[in-house]
Amino acid sequence: MTEYPKNVDTELYPYYQQVPKDLKSNLAWRGEWVRRGAASKQAASQIWTMCSKDMLFYINTFCWIFEPRTPARLPFNTYPFQDEALRVIQKSIGNNDLIIEKSRDMGASWMCLTTMEWFWHFHGMYTFLLLSRKEELVDKRGDPKALFQKIDFLHEWQPGWLLPMRVERMKLHNRNCENGATLDGESTNKFAGVADRRTAMFVDEYSKMDNQDVISTGTRDVTKCRIFLFTPQGAANMAYRMAHNPQFPKLTLHWSKHPIKNLGLYRVSKTGVVEVLDEEWHKDSPGYAFVKTAGNWDGLRSPWYDAECPRAGDPREIAQELDLDYEGSGGQFFDPTMLDRVTKDHCQIPYYTGDFSYDPVSLRPTGFTEVHGGKTDLWMQLDEKGDPPKADYVLAADVAQGTGASFSPLVGYDKKLKQKVFRFTSDQIDPKDFGQMAVAVAHWLKSEGGSGAELIWEKNGPGASFGNAVIEGGYRHVYFYGSENHFTGKRSEKPGWQSTTESKKTLLEEYRWALNHDAIINRSIESIDEARLFVYRGNAIIHARSVDGSNVSALADNHGDECIADALAYKLLSSKTIRTKTETPLPLNCLTRRRQERDQARSEQECW
Repeated sequence: MTEYPKNVDTELYPYYQQVPKDLKSNLAWRGEWVRRGAASKQAASQIWTMCSKDMLFYINTFCWIFEPRTPARLPFNTYPFQDEALRVIQKSIGNNDLIIEKSRDMGASWMCLTTMEWFWHFHGMYTFLLLSRKEELVDKRGDPKALFQKIDFLHEWQPGWLLPMRVERMKLHNRNCENGATLDGESTNKFAGVADRRTAMFVDEYSKMDNQDVISTGTRDVTKCRIFLFTPQGAANMAYRMAHNPQFPKLTLHWSKHPIKNLGLYRVSKTGVVEVLDEEWHKDSPGYAFVKTAGNWDGLRSPWYDAECPRAGDPREIAQELDLDYEGSGGQFFDPTMLDRVTKDHCQIPYYTGDFSYDPVSLRPTGFTEVHGGKTDLWMQLDEKGDPPKADYVLAADVAQGTGASFSPLVGYDKKLKQKVFRFTSDQIDPKDFGQMAVAVAHWLKSEGGSGAELIWEKNGPGASFGNAVIEGGYRHVYFYGSENHFTGKRSEKPGWQSTTESKKTLLEEYRWALNHDAIINRSIESIDEARLFVYRGNAIIHARSVDGSNVSALADNHGDECIADALAYKLLSSKTIRTKTETPLPLNCLTRRRQERDQARSEQECW
């Protein structure tokens, strides 16, 4: 029985509903229309006009694609999900940017290129730019992966009477001389598209490009329509940020939309309950045990999907190629199942939320005030004076510039209970002011003996200003980082923790172990959520939302800062002793000594 397209926009596609969709009928249909056009110039002209008015009619009647795995020439007989995708792409041309995230083997490249070819073929003066990560992927004669070779294949198998009579085809260039439309290509070098102007631009395999930020920034003025096509390659790149930016129109082509791949569609819950979405599913589908072991229980599945899983060398390959899982495709550093357990077992709403205050001269605490939307959270009960319980505490800070691009967190833990009791975050605090505040908090979190909290911070970058403020404030109960001079053999110690690729990796590995074994109790769900986006990049561990390339974010965003602070806190929690320096006499006229003398005088007055 012949099936016809349903739910198609007949105003945009007036002839498409006539096209039979089953393979045998569609092949016969194609032959008939080729013969009609060859019969007379008048018929050819009429068919050309029909194609110019209805892109789906044109594709399903005259376009063929190459399948290299068979290998074979196949009619481009579109599925319903492709009809909708083609409509979205067609309406975007010349009007708006479009993100297309896709599972593999969904025909997305063919759809983008065929849409642009249709404009080039039937509508004058349109000009397109095709980009891929290497020039040979844009245009290399005889290579079916190359973008221009796909367009050449479309033309090779169309009847001569439908094609333009005069075409200028050279490497990285194809011009329809009859209407002035052009297709040009480039690799994604740092100058790609610069000073160019186009109707639309197609960027293939965007997530695999090394210079994603440069391409995004450099092509903004080239055209109103940039089509970025990709499968996820982790979350630490511009492709991820664009795909999760609600300002970008996005088209998602998940494998479950494919009518062959979704046969027997089902879902399995974490408790093992099967929700059958297609009655053809059967429990013996191959690969079931493999994915059960991999822990993928919440996603859609099918017998086709189950068969693909054992063929993958790594669960990350499935996350990348099929599941559109950005975090899984990048290799998450923290096990998501472990983080789910930590969230359930330990994360709590704070007892208090408000603002901490202190004297900016003496750097002594003046109190905590409950305020809705305050910057400080507490997971401890305060006494009637508003003071915290007497205990041994540790404090850890990760220091940002204070310009709104990233947050500066200060976290505090009860050393005996190993649980989080204090959390402060701000994206607008200056590093020096942050250091002074940390001193005040350290004085506030006192032990039974009256000593303040042990303090550690990352000394890199703005951490230097933070550390200077701590030392100038006269606070010495801090972590000192030791390093050895390889020339003299002498060991030097400086306040703060030095971050390197290796030391950061070790720090996070120890923190990951501590979370997994409840050696640290983190109450902050925000921090645990940050941990979900730490991924491997080569030998390094980075946060998915951290600034990379030449891009500098203008908006405040969380870059894993609190997670780093928590990891530093565990460094103190797991240390038997903290390396401190004995206070040396201060010069008579220095600011710190004057503060100390004033504090002592004030203390004596309070005693009287």
